[in-house]
Amino acid sequence: MSRFFAVADRAIEHYGGTVDKHMGDSVMALFGAPVAHGDDPLRAVRAALDIHGAMEALSAELGRELRVHVGIASGEVVAGGLGSAQRQEYTVLSDSVNLASRLDGLAEAGQTLIAEAVRRAVLHDVDCEALGEVAVKGLDRPVRAWRARGPLVGRKSELRQFAGVLEACRETGAGQAVVLRGEAGIGKTRLVEEFTALARAQDFSAHKGLVLDFGVGKGQDAVRSLVRSLVGLPGGGAKAARAQAAEDAIAAGWLEPDQRVFLNDLLDLTQPIELRGLYDAMDNETRNRGKQDVVAALILGASGGQAGGRAGAAP
Repeated sequence: MSRFFAVADRAIEHYGGTVDKHMGDSVMALFGAPVAHGDDPLRAVRAALDIHGAMEALSAELGRELRVHVGIASGEVVAGGLGSAQRQEYTVLSDSVNLASRLDGLAEAGQTLIAEAVRRAVLHDVDCEALGEVAVKGLDRPVRAWRARGPLVGRKSELRQFAGVLEACRETGAGQAVVLRGEAGIGKTRLVEEFTALARAQDFSAHKGLVLDFGVGKGQDAVRSLVRSLVGLPGGGAKAARAQAAEDAIAAGWLEPDQRVFLNDLLDLTQPIELRGLYDAMDNETRNRGKQDVVAALILGASGGQAGGRAGAAP
């Protein structure tokens, strides 16, 4: 049992999960709490598949056949310390925990059963077999279940295209635009992450901005996030840090002094008295054009600071 727990725990931790507890001959693992990633359902499935794969070697080592069964579900949970004043343990409580346990009980030896929400999250990464609706104790209605059969081969063509874009940027010194479009849930975010990782592996800098339909906090829209990243403030930065970053960008020659008024706006800095009247007198078209020129100049300035003066590529 100790050898099995060592194998299972290692696979869980390798994919960024947390071992919540050992119960008899079972392991309960958490992905997304207390540490969250952008692809926690996929991490959980990959950990399960690795555990299945490790059973063959462990069986040979112990001289007896060992196989496991796994259930995975996802959803909102209540997370925190649970217990008494004398002893508390971090854990999670929710219907999702119950569903994962029930799917584990329904899975046969060598199988990983996943809930519908998990299947949607790993749709383009894992080959899944539909099992239809199954009755689950403790839930009012049957739930759809799927069997995770292994990694889904694909995306090689997209990654080859990304590699070609990066190579063209490096050879020509000119930037390119890649438009990635598709319905929600098909894995666009994952592809962008893979493109970003590929670019960084080739010594490109990567800057990202996020556009959300429901809006974001002040200073966190896509363009302003990009600007802060370009001037070395990816986490936002206090007012003093933002002001110093603006000074550094002008001192480095990335911007002309008269562009400071637009950079102040993009960094949410108060306009000094000598610039406030000028900026207030501008119409909206002039302001937007000035800010667009500042963003372009910052990208050129940051690109010129990279090895060889190559321009970067952006998804």
